[in-house]
Amino acid sequence: MFRQRYNKRRTTTRKRIRTKPTKKELKEKRLPPRSQNDYTTNLSKIGTSTTDLSFIDSSLSIPTYPWTTLIPSTNSRPKLKLARPGNKIPTLKQLCAQELAANSHQIDSDYLDLAPWESCWKLVWQFILIQGTDSIEVYTTFAEKFSTPSNQEFKSHTTIHQPTNFQLLKAKTIDLFRIPNARNHRIENLFKNISISDIISHLSSRHRFNPLLVLDISLSTSLKPDDYFMLFNLPNLISINLSNHSMVDDNFLYNLSSSIRNQGKLNSLMIIKINNCPRITRKGIQYLLDLSRDKPGCSLSCIETDILVSSINQGSYVSDTGWLKLDKSTREAQLVNRLPMGEFNGHETSIPRIGELLAEKIYETNVLDLMIYGENYMNSMHNDPIVKDEMLIKIWKARLALRNRVSGGYTYILNKNYKPSVSPQLQRSSIKREIKQEEPEIIEIQPPSETTEDTQPRKRKKTIKTNAKNFFGL
Repeated sequence: MFRQRYNKRRTTTRKRIRTKPTKKELKEKRLPPRSQNDYTTNLSKIGTSTTDLSFIDSSLSIPTYPWTTLIPSTNSRPKLKLARPGNKIPTLKQLCAQELAANSHQIDSDYLDLAPWESCWKLVWQFILIQGTDSIEVYTTFAEKFSTPSNQEFKSHTTIHQPTNFQLLKAKTIDLFRIPNARNHRIENLFKNISISDIISHLSSRHRFNPLLVLDISLSTSLKPDDYFMLFNLPNLISINLSNHSMVDDNFLYNLSSSIRNQGKLNSLMIIKINNCPRITRKGIQYLLDLSRDKPGCSLSCIETDILVSSINQGSYVSDTGWLKLDKSTREAQLVNRLPMGEFNGHETSIPRIGELLAEKIYETNVLDLMIYGENYMNSMHNDPIVKDEMLIKIWKARLALRNRVSGGYTYILNKNYKPSVSPQLQRSSIKREIKQEEPEIIEIQPPSETTEDTQPRKRKKTIKTNAKNFFGL
């Protein structure tokens, strides 16, 4: 009986449970595609309460792109003419150098030790720059090995350009932004979907590269909240443009100044631009101005902002500081306001030089000039050469437009040799104030003696010396 029941249960067919919906069900339940705005996530602002959800971060769901390996050149580049004038056939050395330049992404740092610079890698690097295959990774690999003070032939950009609209646009922009006579000034443009921590990791992993960093994020008006505080950890940051960021407020500037004063971060920061930041007040600017007094060795020497800080009895200088507010009507101030951040160190005017200690070093070491653009670069653009070319042209045009943009704010430059001069009228008022506050002369009064008239001894009368005969007239 039990055996029959067991066999019957084994032969009983069970209904299969479907775990996946059918194609018909998928078609009926398919949702319309979501726009980019649907991926937004509300986050609170820096320096505000957690209940403030007015900030919308739309970059959390967008993946980062391979910014270190992206080739900064369009696909429509002409074929190189390798033959020299008068020669019909290129040399074997030129052909090999061209082939290595076309596959520069496969060149490892160990390969650079196998041949000398003069006879091999110099020509390869020239072809890499001309062909436009000099990605950030390739440039960093070559700069680590050959960008030394003794090698004056290594340059970050080439002066030989192909006759294409993109190459001419790129060459014009580089010439306008490059520091004069600084052959190691490298100019790079990045798209919005990049993390600041990735930049820190890339620079920290290249110990021999170790460049001075110039960062402009004025076109990327919103970063991830964590990225704002990651800016404090950027190595060798000398200039930064935080304009047009609503997340930058007084609390952010307080944390920035505190990290410089107490934590030893951003020791090389010389220039900061903070225009059109609606959440910044005079209090936030004062945090930065006080650094020259609270930390004498601070490198901060130039602040550009649309916030006016008042000055009392010191003319163009901010009260009790050596910060000079430039007069915008003068020719020298107009010249400085038009300079890119990288060229602030090389201006030849009577205005106090910015960062005098780093002015000479900037010509000997590498300078990496980064600008973060306000649009995203999707990985699918690699498969569409036309879209990629349009994005590269757009980002270089945006960089060129920054050169022609003049700020309407105020520029404060620190004069470290400044000594406040006191006017004669101020001297008289200070003298009067000192006279009024002078303490009256204290007259010490002797306390009365403890002896009184009753106890005071009588004075002894003067004795007259004579004899009896004279006294009685005898």
